[in-house]
Amino acid sequence: MSTRTYDDVAVHTDAFRQELKQIVSDLRILSSNYQFRHIAVDSENTDLTALAHDYLTFIIGKQKYDKIRFIDDKGMEIIRVNFNSGKPMIVPCRQHITCPHQ
Repeated sequence: MSTRTYDDVAVHTDAFRQELKQIVSDLRILSSNYQFRHIAVDSENTDLTALAHDYLTFIIGKQKYDKIRFIDDKGMEIIRVNFNSGKPMIVPCRQHITCPHQ
């Protein structure tokens, strides 16, 4: 490989690392949410509205993610927020891929 090819790979590797660090940071922020921690302990008796609104605020602020989902330990989609082409919204449960309340 030429020196230029190595340089190109190094630049892309660096960019990938930076992007991955940002994603990990975002996941830490989302998972440290007070409501998130309560849902992890007792998803049956926790009001999901506050967490959904926190996710909505996050997706509006970042303008980077298409969807943010909370999926429980059974694989059920509990919360979904869509960026929706610049018109962010909380998706009603009945429209979730797997709604536990159907």
